[in-house]
Amino acid sequence: MKFSYNAQVLCEGALIPLYKKLKRNDTVNGTVELLDAHLRFHAGFENTFDLGTHRPAQHKYVENEKNWYLSMNRNIKGFPGIENNPTWCRIATEDGMVNSNYGWCVFSPENGMNKKNQINPCDPKNCCNPNNDNCLYDTSQYDFALKQLIDNPLGRQSIIYYSRPQMQWEYNDGIHAKSDFTCTINTQHFIRKTADTDYLHYIVNMRSNDAIFGLHCGDFPWHMYVYNKLLNDINKYRKNNNQSLVHAGEIFWNAASLHVYERHYKLLTNIAEEYLDWQKSEENDS
Repeated sequence: MKFSYNAQVLCEGALIPLYKKLKRNDTVNGTVELLDAHLRFHAGFENTFDLGTHRPAQHKYVENEKNWYLSMNRNIKGFPGIENNPTWCRIATEDGMVNSNYGWCVFSPENGMNKKNQINPCDPKNCCNPNNDNCLYDTSQYDFALKQLIDNPLGRQSIIYYSRPQMQWEYNDGIHAKSDFTCTINTQHFIRKTADTDYLHYIVNMRSNDAIFGLHCGDFPWHMYVYNKLLNDINKYRKNNNQSLVHAGEIFWNAASLHVYERHYKLLTNIAEEYLDWQKSEENDS
């Protein structure tokens, strides 16, 4: 068993420290937790990765979740691998509504930046139905973030917001969700030059993050998808305009609470101990 670069980052920066806290019985509210955790992944590597033999890459689930996200449908019903998932079922309303369809947050004009009625809501090009509140927007979070990187590559305003102030009430109102306070707060994106080469860097800010069942098989693959789309779209524009291309940079991962739940303590222990054995064998071979 070999641990890839990003798997090592997660193990060294999160799972091993969590495992050590668990061994000290340093737990809180049914979790072992790191506050203000910071990880640094490399964007040029895999979207999904193995965490040893006890936690392989979750390719099937990642694909199912991505398909649902890209539908931008905030209802989980009718989506294989999602509608019967225990976590999504627990946080959804009885009719299946949630807040945290990340595709809706990123790509839907409903979560956009510019109101069409500030332009001309009666123009068919701007609004499918002037009386439909769902058609009042024409710019998604992604559109805005990409435009900022293209128009002002050295700027600091390329941001995608996932959470919003209304979440404080909507997360458990039984209308938008039953218990779904979106875990990702926002992402921010920078193009910076190192040794005459432009790199795209991506900062993730998490409110709450399950280190194994959240970060490993859900959040990281999704953010890598958005990252790669930004990188490809930027380079498509640059190529068409005879500009130098941007290269894959770093994923800076900030989690206010990075944790593992009690029901997964055994899995955490298995992953950590296998990793420590692998690390020891690598040192002996070198």
